[in-house]
Amino acid sequence: MKFNSGEDSIVNNTLDELSITIEQYPLTKLARSTNRAIDKMAHIVMDSDDDAQWDDTNHGDEPIATVNITSGQRAYQILEDGNQVEILKLLAVTIEDENGNVNDLDILDIRDDGSIGLRRRDSDPGTPYVADWMGDSLFLDPVPDYTRANAMRLFFQRSPQHVVSTDTTFEPGFAKMYHEYFVLYNCERWCRSKDQQKYLNYRTQRQEMEREISDYFGAKNVTDNKQLIAGDEDPF
Repeated sequence: MKFNSGEDSIVNNTLDELSITIEQYPLTKLARSTNRAIDKMAHIVMDSDDDAQWDDTNHGDEPIATVNITSGQRAYQILEDGNQVEILKLLAVTIEDENGNVNDLDILDIRDDGSIGLRRRDSDPGTPYVADWMGDSLFLDPVPDYTRANAMRLFFQRSPQHVVSTDTTFEPGFAKMYHEYFVLYNCERWCRSKDQQKYLNYRTQRQEMEREISDYFGAKNVTDNKQLIAGDEDPF
């Protein structure tokens, strides 16, 4: 469902559902509300999809980035990917030693026993094998004793792309079967200060769909990208 293109758009469906005009619910407010819904759905999806990791289909590249390793440098900023999109969750990190051999880097909490070197920062320099992500930086242990370009590779989940009010081609990068969520969210926000009963009704519908979204992404199979559907009884 595109934001504002054609009859079956987020904008038109929202206005039709509320029986109002664009003058009453301007595009700037619709875009702002839709972006909040996009962020909310991204949180639900990333909290649910431990197997099939979601990435917004609007991003033009893969959720992978490389980082140069510098001898003597422990902390590496990884707040954003190469296109300045915020990194929200690290899925895996690999690192090359000075000879180009690739190994997985264990991401630990600095409070864990295995990260004692990160706390003391007194281990001998060498090839890093553990790290902790604090703030906007990844802290390596031991500190590298070599310099190598693109030696560290990050695999991650990142922020979704947002819509602007003038956009007519934008379509949220989620499963299309749940694009109605953005309409429900917009309707709920509109009714919050105008019609308490409708507000409560839309909120209930939105919460029910959030549970469906969580169940759907939580049951996706990493190998075939399909939901594992339970054998519900035939309602007819």
